[in-house]
This record gives sequence, C-alpha cells and structure tokens, in this order.
Amino acid sequence: MIRSCHQPWLLGGLLFLMCVFSSRSCFGQDQSLLLEVNVDGRATHKIVEFTQHDDTLLARTEDLRDLGLLIPGSTSEWTDLHKIPLAVWHIDTQAQVLFLSTDGRSLKPSDLTLDNPADPEMHRNVESSAGVTLNYDLLSTLASSNSGVNGQVNVRAFFPRGSISSSWLGYAGGVPGPYGPNAAVRLDTTYQYADVDTMRRYSVGDFVTTGLSWTRPVHLTGLQLRSDFSTRPDLVTFPLPSVRGSAAVPSTINVLADGTQVLSQQVEPGPFQVPQLPVVMGAGNIALTVTNALGQQVTVTQRFYASTAMLAPKLQTFAVEAGLVRLDWGNKSNHYGDAAGSAIYRRGLSPYFTVEGKVEGAQGLVAPGVGGIVRIGSLGTIRASFASSLGDGHNGQQVSLGAERIGRVFSIGAYAMLTRKDYTDIAALNNAPIARSQISGNIGYTTRHYGTFGAAYGDVNQESYYNASLSAQQLAQRNRIVSANYSVQVRHVTVYANEFRSIGGGNNSQGFQGGITFAFGSRVSVDISGTSDGSGQIQVRRPATDVGQWGYGAYVQAGSFNHQFAEVQYRSHLGYIVGGVDQTLGVVTGRVETQGALSLVDRRIFASNEIFDSFAVVDTGSERHVKIFEENRPVGDTGRSGKLLIANVRSFQPNHLSIDPTGIPIDATIENAAQTFRPRDLSGVIVRFKIRAGHSALLHITDSTGIPEPVGSMATLRSTKTAVTVGYDGSVFLQDLEPKNELDVVMPDGQHCTVSFSYKPTPGDIPLLGPFPCKERTH
Repeated sequence: MIRSCHQPWLLGGLLFLMCVFSSRSCFGQDQSLLLEVNVDGRATHKIVEFTQHDDTLLARTEDLRDLGLLIPGSTSEWTDLHKIPLAVWHIDTQAQVLFLSTDGRSLKPSDLTLDNPADPEMHRNVESSAGVTLNYDLLSTLASSNSGVNGQVNVRAFFPRGSISSSWLGYAGGVPGPYGPNAAVRLDTTYQYADVDTMRRYSVGDFVTTGLSWTRPVHLTGLQLRSDFSTRPDLVTFPLPSVRGSAAVPSTINVLADGTQVLSQQVEPGPFQVPQLPVVMGAGNIALTVTNALGQQVTVTQRFYASTAMLAPKLQTFAVEAGLVRLDWGNKSNHYGDAAGSAIYRRGLSPYFTVEGKVEGAQGLVAPGVGGIVRIGSLGTIRASFASSLGDGHNGQQVSLGAERIGRVFSIGAYAMLTRKDYTDIAALNNAPIARSQISGNIGYTTRHYGTFGAAYGDVNQESYYNASLSAQQLAQRNRIVSANYSVQVRHVTVYANEFRSIGGGNNSQGFQGGITFAFGSRVSVDISGTSDGSGQIQVRRPATDVGQWGYGAYVQAGSFNHQFAEVQYRSHLGYIVGGVDQTLGVVTGRVETQGALSLVDRRIFASNEIFDSFAVVDTGSERHVKIFEENRPVGDTGRSGKLLIANVRSFQPNHLSIDPTGIPIDATIENAAQTFRPRDLSGVIVRFKIRAGHSALLHITDSTGIPEPVGSMATLRSTKTAVTVGYDGSVFLQDLEPKNELDVVMPDGQHCTVSFSYKPTPGDIPLLGPFPCKERTH
C-alpha cells in the first residue's frame, strides 16, 4: 500500500528532473540559425548567428553593434531583439534572411567629416635649430633744439628645448626717457618651453598671469605652468554645431552654413551626422539638403550659436603661477613687490556649459572664485561669477553678470560687476585699486545696403585711493560715457561717423568725427575727416607691405591744432626703413625709423625684416641662386651663399618649401625637391635641400662586332654596385662615375661581359660616351 501510494509522486519527480536536465523536451527546443541580415531594406551582406526559442530571437551584442545598431547599456553577451526599441523583425526561412525594421533612432549614425583629423594622442614632431635672433625698432629724430635715438630691442636664443628672450627699451641723446636722456629699461626676460604632446607651456622669468574675464592679470617674475592650445593649431577649442539626418536611399548631402557650402558628400541609406561644422562665431543658420538619385530634395534648416568664450566638452585648461610682483613695468628694470601666486581652471562640461574657477593669494590674502558660461540655445550666452577675498582687512565679495548675442544682423551685450569695499586681489595689493562698479552695454545693427550702426555705454566708479608710485592720494572718479558710430561702404568708398559724450560728475565733454575714405587698388587710400572742434584732416597712405615695395604717407591737420608730416617707406629683404619730416606748432623735426632683425644660425649672420615668431633658413649647399617657393609662392633665391632666410613661418604647423628644379644644372642630382617642416615657436629651422653633382653620363655599349647590346641587359657599375637596365641602341644612363670605371653587363641569355671606360665631368651637361665594346669575361 505504501508503494502504490508513493508511485505517482515518484513518477512526477522523475519527469520533473528530466525536464530540468533536458528543457527542450518539455518547454520547446532552442534553434541555432545562421541568417543574412537586412536592416531597413538595406542588405548588410553579413551573416549573423542567432538563437531562437519560441518567439524570442537572441543575437550576440557585439554582432548587433557591428550591424550599426545602438545597444546602450548592455553588458550581457546576448541581446533579445524584442528589447531593441521600436524594432520589428521577421525571418524568411526559404531565403535564410532576417529582415529588421527600425525607426532610425536605433541605428548608429554614420559620421561625415570634412577631413581626416589627426589623432589628439598622436606624437607631433616639431623642429628647432640652435641660434640667436635680435629684433630691433630704432627711431632717430633731428630737431632744431635737440636730437636723439630711442627704440626697442628683443634678443632671444633658441634651441631644441625652448628659448630664452629679453626685451629692452632704450633712450639716447636729446629724446628724454622716464629717467633721463640716456637710459635703458628692461621689460621682460623669460625662458619658455612648449610641450606639444601635453599642450603645456613652462615659463621661468617674467610673465603676465593667465586671467579670466572677471579677474585681473598681474605681471610676475617667477614660475608658470599653463595650458597652451597654440601648440595644436588644428584643435577647435569651442563647441561647434552638429547636424543629423536620415536617408532612405543612397543620397547626396549638402550642408550650408550662412549660405556657404561646407560639406558635400554621398551617404548610404540610414542615419548620419556631421559632428563638427566650421562656422563663424555668433548666431547663424545651417541648411541641410538631402538629394536622392531622382533629384528629389529635402531641406532642413536649424539655428546655431557659437562662442569662442566656451570650451568644447571634456576640454580643459589650467594655469599655475607664482613669483614676485613686477612694479613700474616699462619704467624700472628691477622693481619688485611681494610674493604672490594664482591658479585658474576651466572645463567644458557640455556644449551648453563651461565652468571656471580661480584662486589667488599673497601675504595675508586668499581670494577664491567660481564662474561659468551658459549657452542659451541659439540666442546667445550668459556668464556669471562670484569671488571673495579673505584676510586681515580684506574680507569682501565680487559678483558679475553678463549676457551677449552676436548676430549677422543684430548684436547686443551687457555686463555688470559689483565689488564690496573690502574685496581685494593681487593687483589691488600692488597699487591697482578695484573699481567698485563697472557697467557696460553695447548694441549693433547691420543692414544689407545702408551700413552698420552701433552704440555703447560705459560706467566705471572708482573710489579714492593712495597711489604709492606717485606718493599721493587719488580722488574718487566716476566716468560715464555714451558713444555711437555709423559706417557704410559703397564699392571702394567708406563713409563713417563717430560721436561720444561724457555725462555726469561735472564732466559733460563731447566730441564728433566724420569722414570719408577712398580706396585705390589694394594699397592706396585717401582719408578726409573733420571733428567737432573745427579741425580737419587729410591723410594719404600707400604702405610698403611686401619685400621690394616702396610706400609713402602724408598727413595734414588744420584748424584748432596744426600738424603736418610726410614720409617715404621702403621694405627690402634686409629690413624696413622710413624717412620723414614732421611739423608741429611750427617746430620741424626730421626722423628716420628702421625695423629689422639679425639672426645668427648655421654659423652665419642673416639680416631680415622683424621676426615675431619662427623662421627658416634654406640651404642648397654648393648650388647658388636657387629659387625657393613657400606654399608654391616665390619668396627669393639662395644667392651667392646658397642660403636664404624666410621670416615668420607658422609655428607648430606644417610649412611647405620647394625649389625650382629648372634652375638646377642638368648634371646635378636632387634628393628632395620639396620638404615639409613644423617649427617650434620663437625658433629657427635649417631646411637643407641636398643637391650634388651627379657625375653622370649616357654610355653606349656594343658587342665585339659593333652591334648594340640587347635591350633588357643588366649593367652594374662596380664602384657603386648600382644596377641599371640597358635601353635601346645599347644606351645606359650612369651616375656617380669616377675617372676610371668598370661596368659588368649580364645579357638576357645569361652571357657576361665587361666595359672599361674613362670619365671626365662636363659642368652643366651630361656627356655622351662611347660606343664602347663589351668584352666577354674569360674564366
């Protein structure tokens, strides 16, 4: 009885265990399918493994992503197709094809780019030779009462690991400087090195601290470490607009930014996006046109706003600086205040928000602050900041708020900064007091045919303070100025008018200026203007901007103040010189100004125009008077020395130089007719074009009966082991020949022979030698 009672339970348990260990027998069978996939009517030509269980179809997550599907947040190996949002699928069992339909939002868009951007992590090679450059700007004056010379010089030594520079002001003779007629004042002396891989710059010496829009930079002598995006000229640092779309069939995409085409590209069916579009700063419109093979078009327009004040997402900058405060810069060479330091940080958190912060400190002072910039859609930007200062007698706060919109037609901006009386920063501790309030605003309107209108307002409230440099108490001031301007250009004529008015505070001064400018060609202009005080001016200018150009200038002012001058200019490859005569209130003064640079590099001194950044020295060796091209533009020739200095090439960017091969003797060999180099900033690079005498000849060889050796025979010059092919009529072109030469020839049938001959170079020509009989080798 007991056995019969428990038999049903034993049989049920056995069946349950069979179902557990063999689910296919009880709950349906899993099927492994190999199917070709069709997505939104487009064949992918890919076969993917699927697993089907009842109405569930599973695929490996990586396989789905390879098909261009977006599977966000999935960490499992397999994904159920039912979990793909708004996706519908069915299987054609006979064709073994899976048809998958989506609404487009489940597909990864194809990226359309304007070019192939460099990998930001890629190592970037920059070059720098060793040398010294001296820039000078000297002005000599000669008047009836006195004469003298004043000017500015900058000397810098450069090498692969950076540069050291020092700039000076000098006064000599009757032209008085700040501390007498004969004096020299040091401005800045700095060593700096830019790391192109980390985009950081290291400086030791004199520098100006890095500031934000709501901070005040100061001059320090010490150490500085900061971000430097100038080492990556190809990097766009602010958020750029992007466009998205979808094509049902193969189509052509055209993108226009403010009417200018920036992209035209073919796309396959499916979603696409252009992640970064080059646009002009401010508000604008982007038009996206999709054209299919039948010429049917769909155009979508979207607005954008771009601001260089913001940082692109995940991009960040920083600066850390410390040292002694420079006082009386430009008047004294070595006048220092107390030690101080500062640090700033900025980061783009999204295309719509950039956060920034700062902290600065000195003895008895710590001043932190935080701020941010927000983009309001396509309307404009709003910026705000809050800072405080802590210390003995320096407890205070500073707040600022501003808004800006720059448009193609209408622009407007406003800014206000308010400071409590005890708020202090490093500049305030060193004789540069803080304005208690600053309010400004501007508005601009541009018409298509009637010109541009603008107006601005400024209000600065400055309390009284003690000026340590002048040892005097400065009275409180409040300046409020309203200004307006208008200009219109009709072909080569520009009409303009400007007016300002100072209001309040017992100062109601005002002024007006109006004029007209005529442009004749690309260099000559004539300006006629008048002011509200009864003065009139006429100015004629023709500047000498390029090497080899002459220029001139003349100016006449009459009315309440009389002033006239005339000058002549000339710019050569050695420098720039200006000579003129000036008459002011009956006093006649003659002046001569020279600007240029002297560079010592590659054991030679080069004279040139001023070099503000980098330069290149081209060396063509023993070849003289070789024409040089920069970016396919002629820039000079190497002259009798075989060298040419090219001033102001682009630092950290590829520069392209080439030579004119038609000017090279026919018997010379050019190893590299074009070169690309990327110079370090404030440095010089030697670019060598290897041109050497080829010692070449065209040799004719025959067999012992005078018949030319067969075409295709191989001839090897023993001295260089160089093998060449024998051409028609037994001709062989040989290079690097010596006075005595031997040539081994192997004919197509395997026979060997030898040619012995003498060679004497002919300058500027390739001699024809032979015919020479090829003597068979004897073993």
